[in-house]
Amino acid sequence: MTELKLENNTLIGGIPESLSRVTTLKYLVLFSNRLTGAIPESITNCTALLSMQLGRNDLTGSIPAQIGKLRQLYSFSVSRNANLSGSIPDSIGACTQMELFSTRYTQVGGRLPSSIYNLTNLHALYLTDNAFSESLSEDVGNWTALTTLDLSGNHFHGKIPEALGFLKGLEGLLLQQNRFEGPIPKTWIGLQVSEIDLSHNLLNGSIPPALGDLPLLNSLLLQNNNLSGRIPDTLQALRRLRELNLSHNHLTGEIPKNLSPSESLDLSFNNLSGRIPASVGDLYMIFTIILAENHLSGPIPDTFAAYQRLLVLDLSANNLDGEIPSALGEVPVIQYIDLSYNGLSGSLPASLGGLRRLVFLNVSFNSLRGRIHTGGIFDIVSASAFLGNPGLCGYPFNASCEDDILKKSAETPVGDRLLVFISLVIAVLIVIVLCVCSWHYRRCLRLFTMNSITAETELIPETVLRAWTAKELRDATAGFHTANIIGSGGVSVCFKGVLNLKGIDMLVAIKRLNCKAMDGSQIKESFLREIKVLGDVMHRNLVRTLGYCLDGGEMAIVMELMEMGDLRQILDRREKPLSWDRRMNIAMDVAEGLVYLHYESLPPIIHCDLKPQNILLGSDMVAKVSDFGIAKLLESWESSLAVSISDFAGTFGYAAPGKLLFLSHHNTVI
Repeated sequence: MTELKLENNTLIGGIPESLSRVTTLKYLVLFSNRLTGAIPESITNCTALLSMQLGRNDLTGSIPAQIGKLRQLYSFSVSRNANLSGSIPDSIGACTQMELFSTRYTQVGGRLPSSIYNLTNLHALYLTDNAFSESLSEDVGNWTALTTLDLSGNHFHGKIPEALGFLKGLEGLLLQQNRFEGPIPKTWIGLQVSEIDLSHNLLNGSIPPALGDLPLLNSLLLQNNNLSGRIPDTLQALRRLRELNLSHNHLTGEIPKNLSPSESLDLSFNNLSGRIPASVGDLYMIFTIILAENHLSGPIPDTFAAYQRLLVLDLSANNLDGEIPSALGEVPVIQYIDLSYNGLSGSLPASLGGLRRLVFLNVSFNSLRGRIHTGGIFDIVSASAFLGNPGLCGYPFNASCEDDILKKSAETPVGDRLLVFISLVIAVLIVIVLCVCSWHYRRCLRLFTMNSITAETELIPETVLRAWTAKELRDATAGFHTANIIGSGGVSVCFKGVLNLKGIDMLVAIKRLNCKAMDGSQIKESFLREIKVLGDVMHRNLVRTLGYCLDGGEMAIVMELMEMGDLRQILDRREKPLSWDRRMNIAMDVAEGLVYLHYESLPPIIHCDLKPQNILLGSDMVAKVSDFGIAKLLESWESSLAVSISDFAGTFGYAAPGKLLFLSHHNTVI
């Protein structure tokens, strides 16, 4: 036997010692199983082995100490065995045919054996997210065949070797999330490298102009270091540059006028000055421009109408002045605009209200004046988006625009004004009477329905939510097929499905209640309460409800689908851990959602079960609070801002201890 290939199965148990007797074995491929135990030391008796692929299992122990006996081995991977530990054996240097070596996402670490620099045929070295903790030798220059070097997520320290500049075939250099210090080498000239990631280190000095002489470079990530000086003009020559991130450094000077990455530009949290170039980034391709927390001045360029794919624009915390250009309202797909903490003046462009995809707008702490428009984004954002602009008036401040009132008053004769005043008083009285009658009628009708739970006609709270039939939901989920389940709770199961909304097929989440799991009247009352809550709230950091189903015995809620899943899943992910900046943004998003629930919703709402599983993230990584099914309404006329312990709902360990005494908005904790 020369080959044993059993990858992508569910094999359990250990790797049998008896394999060591198959001396003709050349290919041992067991990745993506559930194998446990240690890698047998005797496997090194299979001296004919060319490839050993053991990744994605649950192996423990360490790499066999005598791996050097496998002199013909050219490919070795034990990646994604979370409990595999130890170090790389010194004998590795005898595997002179080695082309690929991978221990990523394991606990292998310690020092790199000096013999590893003898692997002159090495093409790819993956030590991602391991526990290595020493400096790199200049002997890396021996790896003349190397195309990919990934040492990210370790504790390497010292200087980055100058000898890396001798590796003319190097395509990917990934050294992020280590403790490298000192300057970036200036010898990287004419390399074929396409990706350089040195982010989250302790590098200092300036950015070498030589980086502009890397013609194939498409990703340059240097964020979260201590770099200083100016951004080299030579970076303007990188015509294939797709992503440039120099944020969280100490860079000074102006932004080069023709710096044009095609997808993403992040220069935030530096000391950059001067004006924003009229053509920053690729006008037709770039989708993210983040220049926040600098000292940029002057007006916002009026050329943004040309940015056809721009999704995110963050110019916050600078010294920008002038008016907000109306051309911003012509960016067709933009979703996020932050212009806060600047010196902008003038009025808000009405054109911003026409941006259909815009979900976030912040113009707080400027010198804007005039009326806040209605429609589109202006009807969605909270008052916090406009704070610090004393000259703004209208909704959501509930402050009338005095200039308009005075103007109308001056133009209206006294008799006409008196007539208008009397008419308004009468109209207000009529509205109050109608509201009281309507409230009394609905309250009686609701009580009647709760007491007549078996009635054929169901009471649905007045909401703007769409009602779907049970058949429509079954069709959307292939008959509630188990393959479409994306989550479950005590009395509900959540499915993904496809429903038609305003002529467009959309992926949605459908929360189907299990009516058999609870008493009929209890679950119906809970369902009606949840529909009422969900129908009244709308905020960018709360999961949006699209509709409901109350058809026969079927009860379900239709919500937007959050593609990235819940925060618990993302935090447990080892392949791509969240950066601290991203974690901070998620915390801010959750806080914004809670502020709305506690202080801007009428009546206030307590979540009662805020935990990572109830924080969902979309493809844009904006966090949204979900699951108001256990929410408690703080209606002063019923509960005096407190709810009894008999109404307790939540998860122990996440609910605040004080909640065991009474519920208030102080009990929701992050």
